[in-house]
Amino acid sequence: MFTLNRTKAASETAQSVMELGPLCAFGPVTDALVTVGRAAAVPSASARLRALHESATVLEKVPLVVLAGASYGQGSSRDWAAKGPRLLGVRAVIAQSYERIHRSNLVGMGVLPLEFLPGQGAQSLHLTGHEQFALRVPEGVVLGPRVEIEAIATDDAGAERRFRVRCRIDSEPEMEYYRSGGILPFVLKRMAGAPGT
Repeated sequence: MFTLNRTKAASETAQSVMELGPLCAFGPVTDALVTVGRAAAVPSASARLRALHESATVLEKVPLVVLAGASYGQGSSRDWAAKGPRLLGVRAVIAQSYERIHRSNLVGMGVLPLEFLPGQGAQSLHLTGHEQFALRVPEGVVLGPRVEIEAIATDDAGAERRFRVRCRIDSEPEMEYYRSGGILPFVLKRMAGAPGT
C-alpha cells in the first residue's frame, strides 16, 4: 500500500523543509484530489497529474511524496521504478522498509528515501494522505546518512501529528548524488568542472 502526497516547496532559514498535501492512492486506485477529484486508476491519474505538471508554471509545480509500507520497491522494474515517479514529480518516499536496489535507485534519481521508525507506518500513525506535511532537519544537524528528521502531519482541521523518520541515504557518496539532484546531474557537474573538458 502506498500514498502519494502533493507537496509545496517552502524555505525556513537554512533548514530543508517540504510542505506536503493531499493526493492519495491505495493499490491500483487513487482518489486523485489534485488531478481528477474522484477515484481513478493510478495510471490514468498519473497521466493527468503529469499533464498538469507539464502545463504549470514553475511556481505552480507541485512536488510529490510517497508514503509506503514494507519492502517498498520489491518486484519493481528496477531503474524505471525510480525514474517513473521522479518524472511524475516525486521528491521523497517515506516507507516502512525498502528493497535494497530500489532504495539506491531512488537516490540515483534524486528522490529522498526516508524510513518510518520501527513499529510505525502510515496506518499506525493514522495518516490518510490528506494531510499537509513538513519535513524538518533538526537545528544543528546536517542531512546525511541515517540522520533522523521530524515529520509534521497537519490534517484539514489544523491538528498536528509529529513523528520522526530516518534518512535512508546510507553513504556519503549517495549523499553527494542526492545533493546534486541524482547521479546523472552529479556526473555532468563533475565533467563540466573537470580540467581539460
